[in-house]
Amino acid sequence: MRRLPPNSLISFAWDENEKITEESLRQWLKDTLAGTVKIYRKSQPAPTDDGPVKVIVADNYDDVLKSSKYVFVKFYAPWCGHCKTLAPVWERLAANNKDKSVTIAKLDATENYVDPELNVVSFPTLLLFNDGKLDPVYGKYSGDRSLDALEKFIKQIVNVDPANTAAQDHDHDHDHDHDHDHDHDEL
Repeated sequence: MRRLPPNSLISFAWDENEKITEESLRQWLKDTLAGTVKIYRKSQPAPTDDGPVKVIVADNYDDVLKSSKYVFVKFYAPWCGHCKTLAPVWERLAANNKDKSVTIAKLDATENYVDPELNVVSFPTLLLFNDGKLDPVYGKYSGDRSLDALEKFIKQIVNVDPANTAAQDHDHDHDHDHDHDHDHDEL
């Protein structure tokens, strides 16, 4: 009998829309062992209009994460009290950052597949993605959930981005007074 890698069963979940019969189960097991099973990932329908917060579902997950240099995602559950408290703050954060280089997004983790490697085990979980991947330095945000604290976090991220640093350095080359750059903390 062929052995599957230890974490691979998560990727081979049964399609909830398919009726379970003896024949369909046999075919699914056969396809799973052969490595040809269609991978099912639970997903809500993709939204047509997001508002200020970009709505992520499993079907648009990769596209959204790659749509912007930085994507700050709130993984939530609709029944979660802490998530409900954070919701208006998250909306204001998105509205205040609409034209900036950080996309503010949310994903209902009870209705959409979430990669187990992200380790989303409580709600809300706030994760920062950089170029489509979990940011290796700032990945999991565990700071204060106030609007002010979240905006400072975003400002910190944008200020340490090498692309923005190069642009800032170019701008400062044209300045005669180089001592006025005190609007951010040094790391």
